[in-house]
Amino acid sequence: VAALNGVTGFIQGAQAPAAPFAGRADVQAVIEAIRQAARPEAEPRVSIFSPRLFTWHTGIPAMGHFSATPDQVLAELRDKRIDFLVAGTLGEQVIIDDSIDRAIAERPDGFEKLGTFGGLTLYRVLQQ
Repeated sequence: VAALNGVTGFIQGAQAPAAPFAGRADVQAVIEAIRQAARPEAEPRVSIFSPRLFTWHTGIPAMGHFSATPDQVLAELRDKRIDFLVAGTLGEQVIIDDSIDRAIAERPDGFEKLGTFGGLTLYRVLQQ
C-alpha cells in the first residue's frame, strides 16, 4: 500500500502545473478581443469569473460573476455599466456558470456574442 501511494504521489507530482491565469491562451485571446472591441473613448468594464486576477493583469475594471435570475443578471450588468461579459469559469464555479448561461439563453436581447476562446465566450452587454 505504501509503495502504491508513493508511485501515485510521484506520478501526480510529475504532472505539469496548471498555467497561471494570464498565461492561458484562452484568457490572453479574450483580453485581446476586449481591447479590440472596446470603444476608444471609454475604458471597458468587464464581468469575469476571476475579476481580481483579470484587473491585476490588464488594468481593466472588472466585477465577478454571481448567481441570480436572468433578469437580475442583466439588470445588474447594465446598472454597473459592464461592457463585456466573459461566460465560462473554466470549471471553477459551475453554479455561477449556470446562472450566466441561463441569463444569456433567456435574455438574448441583452447580449451580442463576440467570440469563443477555448472554454470562454465573450459577449458585449447591450445597454438597451
